[in-house]
Amino acid sequence: MELHITSQRPSLGASLRELIAYRDLLWILAQREISVRYKQTALGILWVVLQPVITSLLFTVIFGIFVKIDVGIPYILFSFSGTTLVGTLFSNALGRAGLSVIADEKLITKVYFPRATIPLASILASGFDYLVSLVLLLIVAACYGYFPGVQLLAILPATLIAVLASAGLGTAFAGWTVRYRDFRYVVPFFLQLTLYVSPVIYPLTKFPEPYRTLFYLNPMSGALDLFRYGITGVTTLHPLGIAISSAIAVLLFLLGGAAFQKVEQSFADHI
Repeated sequence: MELHITSQRPSLGASLRELIAYRDLLWILAQREISVRYKQTALGILWVVLQPVITSLLFTVIFGIFVKIDVGIPYILFSFSGTTLVGTLFSNALGRAGLSVIADEKLITKVYFPRATIPLASILASGFDYLVSLVLLLIVAACYGYFPGVQLLAILPATLIAVLASAGLGTAFAGWTVRYRDFRYVVPFFLQLTLYVSPVIYPLTKFPEPYRTLFYLNPMSGALDLFRYGITGVTTLHPLGIAISSAIAVLLFLLGGAAFQKVEQSFADHI
């Protein structure tokens, strides 16, 4: 009699329940990444503030002063909100998550735990940078006379869209990078592209209405609409576009988790 032993890939729901069971490890890994990232730097946490501020000032000088793009609000608020959500949260989370499994390959070979914990911890750690930048953005908005009221709650769904999209793409890239090391070069290029295909430096109102909806296939477009509305309360919302961006973010999260599960079982062969 022959006995065949095969492994069955758990469902996405079962994997999520396992991640919840290992939530303490997720938090520990996120804390470790935050402490290691700034421990031996001269400026420490100031780097969290300097990166989006310098980028926003550069965009403001070029596009707000010289090109003079009309965005309906002070351009520094427009660009700073874009670099906070897209640059500090989405891009940082996606970039760190995409390369996280390779960076922690020694940990993976020593002990069992849900492998998705590693890229998700990188995304959670990026949330720290995001919160620091968000506080500074609210201070800048107040200096320009924008004191958000109840509309500030719009930041929550905007953040959720960005987190779902970055978690989906980040876990997928993390898994693919283990098998195909070419993704170490694909991820930085993709992040640069994201900055320009998202309405960080230009408003979508500059595009004709028939084509404008297509931009919301990028989940960060709908997220930025909500985010800027939460900060200023005066920017225009595009309900259909936001719905499309939200659906794409959820889809990316589910597909990214499924893609990671598919390659996870072969990690030992490629690390």
